[in-house]
Amino acid sequence: MRLFCIQNGLRDRHSHYLQESEGIAEACRASGVALRLYAHRRVQPALAAATGAVPAFHHAPSTVLETDPVIGILSDYITLAAAFAADCAALAADGVGAGDIVLLPYAEAWAVHGLAQFLATLPGGCWPARPAGRCRCRCATLRPPS
Repeated sequence: MRLFCIQNGLRDRHSHYLQESEGIAEACRASGVALRLYAHRRVQPALAAATGAVPAFHHAPSTVLETDPVIGILSDYITLAAAFAADCAALAADGVGAGDIVLLPYAEAWAVHGLAQFLATLPGGCWPARPAGRCRCRCATLRPPS
């Protein structure tokens, strides 16, 4: 089994993304699970080399592109989801498929939608595994004050 971990906010050593990635890597080593780590495209080269992270993703969690209060949320959702789906090509290049697990620790709605768009491009029967049993997910949506 392989774990494909998407840390699209990982760029440098000064973030919680790094500490979390190190913890995930340690847990994978202890469990005999192969880890493939994906980071922001602008990840520092030395950090990518030290962690084995693949620079792949254009946008970090909490990215805001459009500041218009009327259309900004929808526009960003569509734009960021499409970019995320395209960036997931790095997973396909590494052969993600049946039996693998894809972990998206910072699952913004647009990232989840982009991941779903990417998965829809994979042939049937080649989708990564869904963990058996009950899965719990906590989602939070932040809205600007009205």
